[in-house]
Amino acid sequence: MAKQNSGAEEFIATSGEAEDAEKGMAEMSEKFRKEGSEIYISSK
Repeated sequence: MAKQNSGAEEFIATSGEAEDAEKGMAEMSEKFRKEGSEIYISSK
């Protein structure tokens, strides 16, 4: 079944998944700040 046709229970993260996602977002936020907080980075 296609995910967009699934019930809400298919999208609810478990406690461990939510913690992992939060940790990953914090790590990427720190990387974003360290690299200058710019969405577009020059390829040069």
